[in-house]
Amino acid sequence: MSMPCHSEPQRGTRRRLAGGPSPSPRLWMTLLFLFAACASGPPPPTPQFAAVPASVLDVMCARLRDEGIARETTIDVVRTSRPLVTRQSLQALAEAVFYTGRPNQGMVEAAYATNATALPLATNEACSWNLVDAGARRSGDTMTLELSAPFVMPVSKGSVGVLARLALAGESATWYWIPLANKNGTWMAMRSLPLAAHD
Repeated sequence: MSMPCHSEPQRGTRRRLAGGPSPSPRLWMTLLFLFAACASGPPPPTPQFAAVPASVLDVMCARLRDEGIARETTIDVVRTSRPLVTRQSLQALAEAVFYTGRPNQGMVEAAYATNATALPLATNEACSWNLVDAGARRSGDTMTLELSAPFVMPVSKGSVGVLARLALAGESATWYWIPLANKNGTWMAMRSLPLAAHD
């Protein structure tokens, strides 16, 4: 009989563990197997996206205005998602949410896998966005925004979001995590979270 991860041991099992005779080796093996299964269970499925939601650009536009960048300032935006999910960016994400445990390795691999497919950006006119190709030459006086494909955060089960990288001439980048919430079937971006990531 299977036991759900959140279930407590049966009454007889709890009594034996608390003060009765030592549990049998078979009981110990059963408990160890249960705990291992709970700790290393399969990751939640990654939601399928055809494009990076346009609301992500809304959130980034609001962030730029909060940081004193005028709405009419032209900002280059790479027109497809970029491979921003790295060991360094995931570590910065864990630090930002004060996570100190071990991430689920299956979820880490699933997050890395989102780097493989370049998704188009659903754009809007929240700010003066200028769509550019990934390999386009960077202007020395223009900021460039890159976004990852949406993925499930490996350090917070079920939380979906996008990484953003904003840089001037490709250097001195500032990173953000932008959570996504599913509202009646539509993925909406929430307030961005700055990350202490370094290129």
